[in-house]
Amino acid sequence: MALHVRRNILAAQLRVALDKERGRVTPEAVTRLAQMELPSLR
Repeated sequence: MALHVRRNILAAQLRVALDKERGRVTPEAVTRLAQMELPSLR
């Protein structure tokens, strides 16, 4: 489960970075997800 959550957070962080670079608006839900702390894989 943690791996799935980590993958979604990392994908959101990538989308935020690409949207910023391209001058696009990022949806609020994606921005909130990107700001979450990555869970450990232990």
